Formats: sequence, C-alpha cells, structure tokens
Amino acid sequence: MADSTTTPGSTTTTPTQRKPRGPIDARTLGQLQKDEEIVLAVKDEMTTNSDSTSKLASHFLDGANTIAITPESVNDLATQIATARTTAGDATESTAGFDDVTDTERSNKEALLNSIRNVQARAKGKYDEYPSQVKILLGR
Repeated sequence: MADSTTTPGSTTTTPTQRKPRGPIDARTLGQLQKDEEIVLAVKDEMTTNSDSTSKLASHFLDGANTIAITPESVNDLATQIATARTTAGDATESTAGFDDVTDTERSNKEALLNSIRNVQARAKGKYDEYPSQVKILLGR
C-alpha cells in the first residue's frame, strides 16, 4: 500500500511505496531456526543412542543419495544451517540500515531542493524590476 508523505515547507505530496519482500524475510529466518533445532536434535540423538545412528546410516541427506547420514554429516549440516541463519540475519540487518540511509538522503535532498526553490523565488522577486540581472543570475 502506498503512503503519502509531505516534507516541511513542501507543497507537493510524494508517494512512498513499500519495497517488495526480498528473498530473505522473517519467515525464512524462522525456518532456518527450526531446521537448526531439528538437526541439533538428530545430532544429540545420534550421539546418545547408537541404535539411532545405525538406523539412519542407510538413509541419505540429499535427493541424489550421495551424503550418508552420519554424525559427521549431521554436524556439518548443523554448522552450515547456523552459518546460513547468521549470514541471512546480517544481510537483512544491513539492508534495513541501507534503506534507512536512503530514506534520510531522500528527505535531505527534498529539503535542499525546497530551500533552493525558495531562494530562487525570492531572488526572482527581488530582481523582478531588473530582468537583465535575473538572466545573468540564472545563467540564461
């Protein structure tokens, strides 16, 4: 939904649009957290129960059946999930910071342009009596 905002001293309304949801959002981070919890539970079960380790040995982690479920592969998977969750969180945080900077720059630019327009209008009014000076000042 688009909001409508105005800056102080501005007579125009600028629409503010929400950015589309990126590939990394709170739902993705939550899913990574759940995946990590499941893998850590399996890792604990394999560490404490040798029967579970032997039962899982005939199964694979991937669809191509190339990564056997062993304590080492489960540990590697847990590490990869934790790294992915941390990296995704950092990326999301950096994106939010970038958007904040961009919004600040945008509002500063609008304030600057409004100030310039105000100065130009006052200068034009001041030199209205002398059109030749206005042309020189405006570079025309």
